[in-house]
Amino acid sequence: MTVGPGGSAGPVRLQLAGGGDRATVSAASPAEALPAAAGTYTFAIPPGRGLRLPSGRFGSLAVAQEVGGHAILRSVPARPELGELGDPARLSLVDVFRPALADDARDVPYAERRSGQELAVAVTTERDADQDGLGDQTQDAGDLRIVTARIAEYRPDRALVVARVRNAGTTVRDAPALDVPGHGWFPCDAGSCARARPLAPGAEVEMSRWVDLRAGPPVRVQVGAEGPDATPADNVADLAPFLRLVGPSRAVARGGGLRMLVSTSRAGAVRLAVRAGGVDFGRTLRFPRAGRITAAIVPARAADRRLLAAALRRPGKLMAIVTAAQDGGTAALRVKL
Repeated sequence: MTVGPGGSAGPVRLQLAGGGDRATVSAASPAEALPAAAGTYTFAIPPGRGLRLPSGRFGSLAVAQEVGGHAILRSVPARPELGELGDPARLSLVDVFRPALADDARDVPYAERRSGQELAVAVTTERDADQDGLGDQTQDAGDLRIVTARIAEYRPDRALVVARVRNAGTTVRDAPALDVPGHGWFPCDAGSCARARPLAPGAEVEMSRWVDLRAGPPVRVQVGAEGPDATPADNVADLAPFLRLVGPSRAVARGGGLRMLVSTSRAGAVRLAVRAGGVDFGRTLRFPRAGRITAAIVPARAADRRLLAAALRRPGKLMAIVTAAQDGGTAALRVKL
């Protein structure tokens, strides 16, 4: 607030008022002592008491004066060459209310309207997504943490990313949200993904979103909320590849072994391990890109191949346990042959 020379000292309050020719106050700050000496003064509104308008409404700044006589008006230079709708002096109006507007004033008419003037007041504003009176950029701080993250489902055009998130801070996080950098989102169909909800201190929630795969497989997920985070490093987690095993088929591969359909969401090496008929064996598949490969998994030792073939020929079901691993991602299949 800029004070000109020749003014009076006294307490003032900043208000938000709307309603056109009749003012209704929607919010007000605590009183501040405004000096009479000319200069610019900055007043901090306490956190949680930020001024905000009800959703969908417009408002103007007002200064409620208990003493009056403050030198806080300034003239706006006329620019008649800009026309009636462009001249800033014609567009600048100050409504004066006598007595000053109360903080709960409703539909109060102005006593005087001054043209070509404006209040010498500038405000600092911040977005307040959850409407709690705390600015999202500097005040509404918290501490979210990703506990686990994974790809729960993988389709040709999309992947379901799931993260368990904990509120490790001391404030409620009203708008937690997941993001996968560089990827768009598919709409959340009923039952297909978790909706964000307010998360109390110490609470956990599982959140998930369908990710568009046109930009490639997702490799990282992050969580955020309506304000700054105390420990942003734990807001980010790597996503392990999504692995899927289909089979094994009872058909014996050439030389003795099993056939598996192996799918991965990421290029690289996938390590397979099989235990069947008392034999442990495996192999490594190298994927040049995300996709699937039908692979034969054959014991390296001839004695193990004979044991496996004999086990498959015996009556009854043979239990096989197959696991796949790649860059922290795992899949397991337990099947009777």
